Amino acid sequence: MAYEPPLEGKLTASKLLELIYPVDSIYMSTVNVSPATFLGGTWVRIQDTFLLASGSTYSHGTSGGSATVTLSSSNIPAHTHSVNGGTTGNQSASHTHSFSATTSSTGAHTHQHGGDWDGAPGSAATLHSGGSSGAQGQINTEPHGSHTHTASGTTGNQSSTHTHSISLTSSSVGQSSPSSFSIMPPYRVVYMWRRTA
Repeated sequence: MAYEPPLEGKLTASKLLELIYPVDSIYMSTVNVSPATFLGGTWVRIQDTFLLASGSTYSHGTSGGSATVTLSSSNIPAHTHSVNGGTTGNQSASHTHSFSATTSSTGAHTHQHGGDWDGAPGSAATLHSGGSSGAQGQINTEPHGSHTHTASGTTGNQSSTHTHSISLTSSSVGQSSPSSFSIMPPYRVVYMWRRTA
């Protein structure tokens, strides 16, 4: 008959469980069978989460992270875009100007004519240029001679060296409403449980 140790010295299933998987232990398997069915204890399944070793950056018991991310302008490094357009160097433009103008009205004048008048009352007066008999006096001609001049034509070729200032905006790149993208590392999915009691 084989030797059997006293009952209190036997390694029971509960003692084995405490030795191998104490409370807060993690159990992993590629089979979807809860360890509670063959080890006992109370287990909670861990789902859709990576395990990360605690340290100075990540404290024990904390959680976080995301499987995807959507970038915004604050996530993009400062950069520039090249654009093409505008003038290069000084631009020489030879051109003419057309004009049409009218002078102001000038040149109106009269002429004075001196002489005397003689003749009996009721008879026609006779004008003697420069005469010395009879009544003497001067008369003025009607004012005439007011006129204008119209001038039209083109100037000669005028050479004008100049530059142009331009302001350009590059075309839009990317989407106005960007979609999120995956940041998941290579992975293999297994079943995991954590013992709670």
